[in-house]
Amino acid sequence: MSSLSRANLSLSLYFKALCQRFLFLEHLAESLEEWSAQRGLGEKSAEVCARWTKEKSSFARLSREVHDAAVAVEDHVASRPRPLLDFRLDRILDDRPADSFVADLERQILEYEAAFLSCVLTSAPDLTAKFRKIALQWGRMIAHDFLLGSGVEGLSAQLRFRGFLAIVKETLFGGTLGLAALVVRRHTSDCIEFDLVSCPHRRLREAAGLAAEVTDFACDLEARVTRGFATALIPEARHSRTRTQWRGEPHCKDELILRTT
Repeated sequence: MSSLSRANLSLSLYFKALCQRFLFLEHLAESLEEWSAQRGLGEKSAEVCARWTKEKSSFARLSREVHDAAVAVEDHVASRPRPLLDFRLDRILDDRPADSFVADLERQILEYEAAFLSCVLTSAPDLTAKFRKIALQWGRMIAHDFLLGSGVEGLSAQLRFRGFLAIVKETLFGGTLGLAALVVRRHTSDCIEFDLVSCPHRRLREAAGLAAEVTDFACDLEARVTRGFATALIPEARHSRTRTQWRGEPHCKDELILRTT
């Protein structure tokens, strides 16, 4: 571990979670481009691809930085899924303070997320069902990668459930900084409930002119990634996300139930 990572472990974990989120969005974008390249889809698909190609060019530097930060967990990483990549902040950090650099990276990823999902929902809504399936598979892939490199695989469902918050903190939500976005409401032997302080409804709310359906869809995708992760880690568990209103704003809550029968 580098000196930077040792000194800023929480920041490093949060940085990795941001990079992972960006790779997921890029994976969805690849599906959009494959869809538009299929024969027989006509002029509309070509227009959608052209629109997104033009839009994503403004994020070329962001993409380079994320990929430059990636290091192989093993030398033959090219033959392995993307989630096995690790991300090192010290590979791309410039002369700015590390927290400022990561904050700027997060802002750029939010802009990318808003632009991409807006493009999909306005121009290619037929892809939403496919994206939901991809999100579920992505969460499962991250869980499988985690199990390969941890001592959790041999543990019982009960022990995995007991450690779920600590595990999800290390993988999906970015360590201590990411876990600060969760407020645990209930944690028993068979039920975990937590409020999402920074679900897409909240983290994307400052994007100018962003339609409510875009934030709804972004939150749905995130929920499916979490569901895929949780149920691959603990097959006996059931995950759900519910949304209510609190003081005029969407309020999302995740629940994980361990089925004991």
